[in-house]
Amino acid sequence: MTRFCLMIVALMLPTGILLAAEEPAPPPALPSSAGYVIMDLGSLGGGQTVPTAINARGDIAGSSTTATGQVHAFLLPAGGAMQDLATLGGTASYGTSLNNRGDVAGYLTTASGQTHAFVVLDGQMTDLGAGGGGASRAAAINDLRQVLVVSTDSQGNTTSLLWQAGQIAALSAATGTFTAAGLNNLGQAVGTIPAADGSNHAVAYDSFLRQLIDLGDIGPGGVAAHVNEIGLAVGTRVRARGTRVAFGADLRKAGSSVASLWVSEGLNGTNAFGINNEGTAVGLGEIPDPPGTSAGAWPLGGEFLNLNDLALPSNSGWALLSATAINDAGVIVGKALSPTGQPVAYMLTVPGPALSAEKASAIAKSLDPALDLLRNGAGAATPTPLATALTDLQQVRSLLTPGAGQDTVSPVNIGQASHLLNSAAALLMSGPGDSPFLAPADRDQAIALVTTARSGLQ
Repeated sequence: MTRFCLMIVALMLPTGILLAAEEPAPPPALPSSAGYVIMDLGSLGGGQTVPTAINARGDIAGSSTTATGQVHAFLLPAGGAMQDLATLGGTASYGTSLNNRGDVAGYLTTASGQTHAFVVLDGQMTDLGAGGGGASRAAAINDLRQVLVVSTDSQGNTTSLLWQAGQIAALSAATGTFTAAGLNNLGQAVGTIPAADGSNHAVAYDSFLRQLIDLGDIGPGGVAAHVNEIGLAVGTRVRARGTRVAFGADLRKAGSSVASLWVSEGLNGTNAFGINNEGTAVGLGEIPDPPGTSAGAWPLGGEFLNLNDLALPSNSGWALLSATAINDAGVIVGKALSPTGQPVAYMLTVPGPALSAEKASAIAKSLDPALDLLRNGAGAATPTPLATALTDLQQVRSLLTPGAGQDTVSPVNIGQASHLLNSAAALLMSGPGDSPFLAPADRDQAIALVTTARSGLQ
């Protein structure tokens, strides 16, 4: 299902936490070209919203201004109303990441004015402390409920930590000033680290294998921003003449570097913020005249596509400034500007095709042998890679099973199932960790079944 992936949908599934008391009014629509739907995500009452993450089922997280002028982290469940995650006594909170459970991670100001990482699990916010430094922030959270925390001391030195179930530890003593930005279910983290010669390198760290991979010099101000569930990473490289260019790296390949996947110029330069499991990256292009930015997306190995040209009618007066995140259904969120200059958070969708109930049911049933194999090997009560793969496949089984009287399965369910199958396959192929795992023959059989199911959705 390689759908550049503006394949978007009416996302209506609840998250199961903090649900709104009554059915929310639909958000206002922006003008859009035929086949596209652009929605205003709204705010917490103050008018300005910054979306930072969207998960497989279409939940969105970020930060928004309240009616009193404070900035608070939010969770916007698919099809629901924006929920204020509030603070723990301070004046501000910022949501930076979201997993497929609907958990949110980010950072907040405490009552004493310090900056601390936080995580919201099952609707409950927890202060993760300063991580041993003077300040901390959570950069990412995965489906194993591992939180990537960046701690900064009073001298400005940074340490990247992994928090899980109340325990926190440095990713590696060897990483030193590793500033991490993205984390996936495979335990792969991406970020930056200064080299001895003064250069700034993009790096990937495998928390299971405890290996650091140097992806190359990305220049002063360059960042490695995000890694998807199959090990594709994206970021922005700053070149010698000061221009920015989006880069990608494939962590599945030995010797991967920032030029190994693609470099997409686009306009006067590009910045990459996210990539989905279909290989579609999103970010922005820099416009030289008049100065500004344009939201963009590009498929793996492809060219920068200006979302303003694709999705907005000519002379609409609106401008899509950036695309900050994309899920496997192709739903994109980002920042826009109204004709009056008002900042707006948007969600961009393109309706995709449905799948016949007969075909979807057959794919769902084909996973039963894989589910049996994983149940025998998962065992652990706490989230592990194998247990997470089992949960992924159980959700796929449910998503693809038609309800009574249904003739088709919706594009929403197809997109979610696609993401979860990708995640399960990557987890099965990794085989890391100290949890019980499958015998090689059983693992190969499970991978084959998942791969076949994945092909059936294309």
